[in-house]
Amino acid sequence: PAGWSRVVIVEGISAALPAGVVPVETAGADSVTREYRSESLQLSIDFGWYGDPLTGAEGEGLVRRSIEVDGCAALLVTYRDPGGSITRPYVAALHVPDLGRGTLKLTAVARGSSEVDQERAVRILRSLRFDERHP
Repeated sequence: PAGWSRVVIVEGISAALPAGVVPVETAGADSVTREYRSESLQLSIDFGWYGDPLTGAEGEGLVRRSIEVDGCAALLVTYRDPGGSITRPYVAALHVPDLGRGTLKLTAVARGSSEVDQERAVRILRSLRFDERHP
């Protein structure tokens, strides 16, 4: 989309991000973690051996969808979490259990201030590209 640019999350993985969404320093213990934020959106990405399969996600209007992202099967979950973040209760999360890289998985969770942010987050999650795959 206009005003969006493709950003390398970690070597071989990229996403399209809207203007104003900037990286924030993070450190993962047993995986590669990345975080991006704007005034109304927070995106956290975890890439490694472990990942949240999102089976415990709950909230108002919970929707679970099996989708495909860049040729990989994924679970997309959206809901409103009024008990979570007061300023960012709209959640969109994605789990990709098989990136074609052995046992490595990806989980991304976005929290937004509004339904518009949640829709924007879904677009970001669907824009993920996995450029390096190994049989």
